[in-house]
Amino acid sequence: MIITISSVGGSPGVTSWSVLLAAAWPSDYGAERVVVEADLDGAVMGARFGIGVDPGTPMLVSATRRAGERSIDLREIGRLVDPLAWLIPGPESAEASRQLWASPGVSASVADVAATDDRIWFFDVGRAGPSGSHAAIFEKAAMSLVLCRAEHDSLVQIPARLATMKKANCATGVLVVGQPAFDVGDLQAFFGADHIWITAAGDDLVDVSRQVWGERRVKRSQSWRSAVTVATDLAGAIEANSIAPALTPSERPDAR
Repeated sequence: MIITISSVGGSPGVTSWSVLLAAAWPSDYGAERVVVEADLDGAVMGARFGIGVDPGTPMLVSATRRAGERSIDLREIGRLVDPLAWLIPGPESAEASRQLWASPGVSASVADVAATDDRIWFFDVGRAGPSGSHAAIFEKAAMSLVLCRAEHDSLVQIPARLATMKKANCATGVLVVGQPAFDVGDLQAFFGADHIWITAAGDDLVDVSRQVWGERRVKRSQSWRSAVTVATDLAGAIEANSIAPALTPSERPDAR
């Protein structure tokens, strides 16, 4: 199963949220998770988490092309950061990343494997939308989550992005980072999103994402509690193929 995580700019933390959602994913909805860094503007996962970039997404591409629609062995492709979680870093330069994903058939071969695999695949696609190199990944996604800042110049970009996603038959969600000047109902009507979350812009987001696999104390942070709420809602919505009413994390009881 595929979940895409993207943004409309402003660095709202796509990579950090991709990792946090994978870590917070409820075990009742699929055990093994994979985070793929497919940002066309270049990758940060290798340096941020101290795991390097080789092997990474180039090996993933090669493996999926050989596998067809069969499940693939991740041991020579990704980094096992938890007994049930993998990180697959991308190339650090935008040139290398764009060259990799622009090759004919690359996105389609990766999407075919990930969509039919028993694992949960989180694709960090940066600012990419469904009309470019990652089109096949969006088309196969069970859910596409868009992150944006709470400032007006970010919020106004969401309706056009979601309209494009819906043409690709994507179920959509929006995660607003910060405190917008509008309530959830107003944003729901303006965006046309299937689901909306509003979460505080935590200064600790990157640090929590770095430590979430090993430091139990980070589980007390607001960033982690927000991730649990969003992950639990996403999992339930995908399973039920329906969307629950929008709630902010503060309105939900802690899931863990």
